[in-house]
Amino acid sequence: MKQRKVGWCSVRISLIWASIIGLIACSQITTGLYNGYQGTGSEARHYTLVQKYYRQGDYQRSLEESLTLISQYPKSNLYDKALFYAALNKLHLGSPDGDYSEASSYFKRLAQECPNSLLQAESNTWIAVLAALSLRDNEIAALQKELGEKKSRLALFQEEKAETMQQLKGEMELKVKQLQRKKSREIAQLQKEMNRLRKELELLKKVDVQLEQRKKDLRKSGTAGHDKGKNPGSRR
Repeated sequence: MKQRKVGWCSVRISLIWASIIGLIACSQITTGLYNGYQGTGSEARHYTLVQKYYRQGDYQRSLEESLTLISQYPKSNLYDKALFYAALNKLHLGSPDGDYSEASSYFKRLAQECPNSLLQAESNTWIAVLAALSLRDNEIAALQKELGEKKSRLALFQEEKAETMQQLKGEMELKVKQLQRKKSREIAQLQKEMNRLRKELELLKKVDVQLEQRKKDLRKSGTAGHDKGKNPGSRR
């Protein structure tokens, strides 16, 4: 039985997605450590809503609350968690073109702006994974571009082939017509020659008939003269 060959690209993609699933699960556990945070005022209320909407799967509203925390409370001890939730929400929401740059930007901000955060290691892991995904997407885009170029060249080749075939067909049809006209002229010439020969033959037949008649006439006249010479006194 033939073993199916699996390309390194497919294996790497599978590993990357397995890592993402594992990271999301770990991230949910990590963020769950802060579910019991007891804060005061608007800061705590926004963070509570971030967690609530995230658990409910309403990632858009969770993202909005995260961004509110980030913009309005940059000095808060919840700032790193808001960045982390913002990144996770962006990953869940995704993008039409598969761009991970926005999610990655929040992880990078956390790594740069919150060096003492407990989420540092996990953010760095996410940054590496998303970089690998971006590299994979670039490779896929390059392959798709190459495939598109090959398809374009193939289409051009097929178009040129069709034009060449049409041109050859036209040339062949022209040659066939020329041969047919030449053959028609030759046939007409042969028919004309045959008619001429037929007329000559008929004329020769008439001449033969006339000659034969003259021979008969000469024989008759010769016979009559001979008979007259044999009976000279027949008039007495």
